[in-house]
Amino acid sequence: ADRGNYAGLCIGETKASAWRDLLGEPDASLLIDEDKAELNRTEPGSCDYYSWGSSQLRLQCNKEETLISILLTELE
Repeated sequence: ADRGNYAGLCIGETKASAWRDLLGEPDASLLIDEDKAELNRTEPGSCDYYSWGSSQLRLQCNKEETLISILLTELE
């Protein structure tokens, strides 16, 4: 999706520094290089992961550090 939001974090607008100010440092971060991006049909950049109990929030940004993807999953 090119539009969407979660708790005020807006795809295409929110910068990584803004969600880190709001949520703190992520539990984990992953860099997405050109090859990984192509394999996953996404843009190069990075993903931050936040976990709460059995839930995980993934926030992905492009090279300009603008939010491009939000994924909330239930961990097993």
